[in-house]
Amino acid sequence: MISNVLIPTDFSENSWNAIQYAISFLKDRKCTFYLLHVNENNGSPSTERVLLTESRNQLQALIHKIESGFHNKNHNFFTLSATGAIVDAIRNEVESKHIDLIVMGTKGASGIKKIAVGSNSTDVIIKVKCNTLVVPEDARFTGVNNLALPTDYNIFYGARILETISDIMEMFDAQIHIIHLAKKNELIVDDQMQNKELLQDYFMEDNHRFMSLTNKNLDKAIQECVEKHDIRLIAMVAKNIHFFQQIFFSSNTSDTRYQKEIPFLVLHE
Repeated sequence: MISNVLIPTDFSENSWNAIQYAISFLKDRKCTFYLLHVNENNGSPSTERVLLTESRNQLQALIHKIESGFHNKNHNFFTLSATGAIVDAIRNEVESKHIDLIVMGTKGASGIKKIAVGSNSTDVIIKVKCNTLVVPEDARFTGVNNLALPTDYNIFYGARILETISDIMEMFDAQIHIIHLAKKNELIVDDQMQNKELLQDYFMEDNHRFMSLTNKNLDKAIQECVEKHDIRLIAMVAKNIHFFQQIFFSSNTSDTRYQKEIPFLVLHE
């Protein structure tokens, strides 16, 4: 159940878009949102005080902007300021505020690719054990009628991950599309089959469908799947990030539209 949400912000358009998406995504949930700005400047104590004051003023202006544009009695907003390493600050707030979901903005396909090759987003996803919603710059919330779970069936899906997916499906009365991404003529071995059967059993009574993509260009195949089935959210598992690096973020990956418009939900055990 999502009730405490942390949104790191640098006051950019991308982070504002992530805030708007998160508010709309959780419009029917009673939630507390924490807006966090982290200044990584390692200056003198007096410089840090000035920067913290500026940060707090910008955060208050951001709260005013939110309250002017959104009116939802289910939502409460608080501001947080910190100095130092972003990952450490986020991890501290996740623990102290019992955060259920982190929401982060990113800039288009190039920004999403950085998730796998080195960035603050990468560090947060890998080093902070908290579900994270990555919102591309062109993402606009229009509901989640369909969500996708791409998989190679090489990992076991724990209860926490499956419960989170079920919770989101229930929120939007959504259908899940479990997409096996495989190389041409690749066979499913015993361990993979067991993981597939677990997913089949778990979603047996839910609106679901299984499919397989073996197109040589999996990136384009996923784009076609997104368009054909109106996919509005793509879920992935943090411990399987190297699999997604090969498929979504490789150097020869084209800048397909879904990377700029479809949020990614990165799930932790």
